[in-house]
Amino acid sequence: MPRSLVFGNGSLFVALDSRHRIRELTYPYVGLYNHLAGRAVRMGIWVDGAFTWCDEGGWEVHQSPQFADGSSQTTLRNPHQGIELLVRERIHADEPAFFRDIVVTSHRADECKTRVFFHHPLQLNESDIAETAVLDPVLGGMVHYKGPTFIGFCVDSGPSEVAVGITGYGEQPGTAPDAEDGELSNRTIEQGSIDSCMSVELRLAPGEGRTICCSILCASTITGLHELKERLDREAGALASVETDVAQASRLGSLGSEIGNAEPQHGNKCQSLPGAPEPRSLLTPSRVVIESHLSSNGALMAALDSDIMSENRAHYANFWPRDGALTLEAFLRFKEAGFGRRMLQFCRGLINSRVWPHPFFFQKYRPDGTLGASWHPWVRNGSPELPLQEDESALILHAMGAQVAAFGWEGLEGLWQELAVPLADFLVAYRDPQSGLPLPSHDLWEERRGVHAFTVASAVAGLRAASELAASLGDSRSEHYGAIAEEVRSACLSRFVHAGEGFVVRNLSQDRDGAWHEDLTPDSSMLHVVLLGLLSPDDPLAGSLVDRLEAGLWVDGPIGGMARYRDDYYCRVSHGVPGNPWIICTLWLAQALWKLNRTPQDRTRAVEVFEWALARRGQTGYLPEQVHPFTGEHLSVSPLVWSHGEFIVTASELGLGGE
Repeated sequence: MPRSLVFGNGSLFVALDSRHRIRELTYPYVGLYNHLAGRAVRMGIWVDGAFTWCDEGGWEVHQSPQFADGSSQTTLRNPHQGIELLVRERIHADEPAFFRDIVVTSHRADECKTRVFFHHPLQLNESDIAETAVLDPVLGGMVHYKGPTFIGFCVDSGPSEVAVGITGYGEQPGTAPDAEDGELSNRTIEQGSIDSCMSVELRLAPGEGRTICCSILCASTITGLHELKERLDREAGALASVETDVAQASRLGSLGSEIGNAEPQHGNKCQSLPGAPEPRSLLTPSRVVIESHLSSNGALMAALDSDIMSENRAHYANFWPRDGALTLEAFLRFKEAGFGRRMLQFCRGLINSRVWPHPFFFQKYRPDGTLGASWHPWVRNGSPELPLQEDESALILHAMGAQVAAFGWEGLEGLWQELAVPLADFLVAYRDPQSGLPLPSHDLWEERRGVHAFTVASAVAGLRAASELAASLGDSRSEHYGAIAEEVRSACLSRFVHAGEGFVVRNLSQDRDGAWHEDLTPDSSMLHVVLLGLLSPDDPLAGSLVDRLEAGLWVDGPIGGMARYRDDYYCRVSHGVPGNPWIICTLWLAQALWKLNRTPQDRTRAVEVFEWALARRGQTGYLPEQVHPFTGEHLSVSPLVWSHGEFIVTASELGLGGE
């Protein structure tokens, strides 16, 4: 199920699905460790003897797109029970703390007794071994801990009842069934494979709404958890001392009429209501997604949707230099330097030239900078082989050039010698001496090895960026890098253009006799021959390339959109189409058509293609990796950071961003 709300501040990440269950909870990095690992934190309601979980049938859930400050508002209604929940959520800007204020309103005819339940089935540090859950009287809530991970679930009023139980071991059911009779066992501690539950009891008159102020706090020690709670309490107290109730209500903006009139359980100031939400724009959901997936050390996660683990217990909680580079360029559209500085500094720490003959980037990295899981071999046919996608190294150089062009070298001190020069020298050296082309590497899609049009375009863009970076510093290597870039471009134009029909081919490979073989498969990544500037938009080859790819990869049917390449197998649902429509591929087409601008029809079509992507957004504005070709259902992971990066770039290019 797609994630429809995401919150991240560099150390803590929280994501909810469309049933408003917390499905991802990662700490101390964004993406590492996932302390739910496929489970869900959920809420339940007991009203006068009847219990339901809020993610079950009977509940209507409406999640609004997040505001520019990342805060959200969700309404959950159960007409049968006569209960409505208005949930406002946000993450602290600096502390590993997530806040939920829940306004519980009764629409029943008589006064009722209501209990709100919170179920916490954690797997700390991604395993269910040797965890402890305990009621902490200092914190005023449940604490789950193991090793250097302490996660507290707090209610400002304190819980009415709690329960801790064994789950996932033998036939032990945990505490969820305990909640369903409306009462908890009040067992306050357990160890092993466990879960916990707590409740808050309210008495509501007809039409009355009362607020429960909740938080999820994280630390590496129990002392750290208590100190965090103390800091947050002081922060809330300081806020309360300088704002009257009237001022607070006015600052709530459009929420004031609903939340401003609902009193917290004990009159406490709610941490998660600091003021009026910032307004949304067309790009707000994309910006929220990207910012929330950036760890404090600069590692940008591709996606944090653990449902993908059903495929092979693998996931997208990794930093791909390629995704990061292209998303960095998207974030430059907001004219903010910090995002790129953090990411490029993180990339500096990934370069390692001691083991391999050249410094390069591996396929992907975990949030802590260690190597990510991979399927690229290090040995082929008995001989060592560099397990790389050359485009990842080239695109980081290209992105660094864009960052410096926009903001100069501030915050990037040392990166010329420690990042840019090693990568540029690698691009220069990693070439075939006869053809002048890059040596074989894995393609953009990480599926085949060869010399690829996308890779060559990336290498040219990276070397050009290295030349410009050198020139900005007065470094004499500028001319050398620029000359090599043109050599690679010339080699591409002499070998990648099909002799018979005059179109650009996808990739080249050589057999043992040295003969070159062309792959004629249409592939949307080839659009970067135009987008990265290897071909000028007014070159006839550019126009024929774009037209051929659109004709060969546009998905006929009720949904439309561009497939990755012909006969794409990944998440395939039908052999009657070239592949599932991908968001990034479709947006590349819009960008390419806009650049061509041969006639007014090109730009009209570009806007139509962008609007296709706009229509694929979910209720909260999130975009997936790909969609079902006949239903439009989100497939693979959602949201995908790269999709949102390309959305920002395309909207900006077309002048539709509204920022």
